[in-house]
Amino acid sequence: MKKCPFCAEDIQDAAIVCKHCGRDIKKDAGGATATPQRVTAPVSVSISDKDATKIARAHLDEVAKSEGKGCGCFLAVCVALAILMLILASLNR
Repeated sequence: MKKCPFCAEDIQDAAIVCKHCGRDIKKDAGGATATPQRVTAPVSVSISDKDATKIARAHLDEVAKSEGKGCGCFLAVCVALAILMLILASLNR
């Protein structure tokens, strides 16, 4: 019997898959069991309320600026289409 390098449960010496955790038990060229790779959790960053407010305001300002540009373009296209329709209507008389 040997221990699974991932869950540390007892498994058969000839096992290629752990019956407890389902992980592959691989052997390297020397015949030693593979060692599990350590997985680290993401680091959390905490910021003050004041900094969070600054970030949120900056984001809202950027959104407001971009929305204002889009509305102006849309309005200009609508006016141009209305003028074009009036010109075409007067030509068809």
